[in-house]
Amino acid sequence: MESLSLNILQVFNASALVHGLIFGVLLWRKPENRRANRFLVWLMVALGYTIFNAFVLELQLYDAYPWLHVLPFTLSFLIGPAFYFYTKALTEPHFRFDWRKHGAHFAPVLLNYLHSAYHLVYGRTDPYPLYHNFTEAVVSYALVSALMYWVAAFRLAGRYARQLQTQLSTTDSLRLSWIRQLMLGVLACLVLLAVVKLVDYRELIDFTRESAQSALFPYRDAVQMVLALTLYGVGIGGLLQAQTVATLVAEDLAEDTPSNTPPSPNPQWASVTNRIQAVMQDQRLYLDTELDLTRLSEAAGASPKEISTALNQHLHKNFYTFVNEYRVAEVKKRLHDPTHQHLKILSIAFDCGFNSKATFQRIFKEYTGHSPREYRDEAANT
Repeated sequence: MESLSLNILQVFNASALVHGLIFGVLLWRKPENRRANRFLVWLMVALGYTIFNAFVLELQLYDAYPWLHVLPFTLSFLIGPAFYFYTKALTEPHFRFDWRKHGAHFAPVLLNYLHSAYHLVYGRTDPYPLYHNFTEAVVSYALVSALMYWVAAFRLAGRYARQLQTQLSTTDSLRLSWIRQLMLGVLACLVLLAVVKLVDYRELIDFTRESAQSALFPYRDAVQMVLALTLYGVGIGGLLQAQTVATLVAEDLAEDTPSNTPPSPNPQWASVTNRIQAVMQDQRLYLDTELDLTRLSEAAGASPKEISTALNQHLHKNFYTFVNEYRVAEVKKRLHDPTHQHLKILSIAFDCGFNSKATFQRIFKEYTGHSPREYRDEAANT
């Protein structure tokens, strides 16, 4: 029996496949973000299958086991919709996937079977090379689809971040910052693949050459390594992602987004605003790092909807901005207080309701125009 020999890159890719399988099982069983994680697992399957198919080609397993052609050549058309619906399920509390309504997004996956169907009919012979090369090129067309879905997912994540600020005063654990990193990773993969394909664009339009004859084919191992790294990132990021706003905040999130209309003089909203400002000042609710719209609603005796509308229409602010203005004001007050001079700035910030150094520094500079250190130094000289 001939021994199997793998180079370092192949060993790394094989390790990524094993870990991808483990991460996939863990994600499927993870209780947080359960619906969203189903799509993330499908994304991992699509990425992992591309790596697996590279092994099949390099080890010439199609020649030894022709029945492998019952499998799709790749799952490239699965990457875009899987990533999009993962983002959608993660950021929209009421989203439910319906095959009758959304199944068409996954129909192009059938195009990934064209190459396999060709070999199932003609075996390993190649009587129609132009058609054969076309079936190989089709899988590359999925790049356009994946980029379109990537843009749609990016917009969903941006809308989610804006909506989150209408409900929570601290959003660090829920802001999907890792998904931005994942989006950059996926985008890097797509751009890399697009560059590889565009260098040999003729194989995509005239089908006189197959992909194995392309100029960058010898560098396919590097592309596979990038895919393997992305697979690791998807699995680890999905496992670390906290439960999102879908089940943690009040309903009707999408209806509470700030509008661009000018502040309204409606006395009803002025009354609600006065009540919540009084509660914030008297009870100092802003010192609570976990303060959310629901708790402020209970303390002020107004519904979350009324508070959101009052802040939006009367103060022209969202909940996140409203609370953190109080926190910044409290930090400024303590930085001027000689009795707090022995405390570290970060300790003061945490006592005032912040729970992240990066968030505190960003918000403080945004509101004051100075870094916390600069502000303390100026306060000491006045």
